[in-house]
Amino acid sequence: MVTELQFVAVAVFLIWGLAASLCGLLKQDVDDTQLVKGDHSSSTET
Repeated sequence: MVTELQFVAVAVFLIWGLAASLCGLLKQDVDDTQLVKGDHSSSTET
């Protein structure tokens, strides 16, 4: 029974992660990486 609960917990976590990324809840992380890339590109141009 414990292994079944662990399986359900892992499945729910993976589904939540997929849903969060599709809904844009993790979009802030993407924006942070784009800002870092922007800083690097501006420093190489100057």
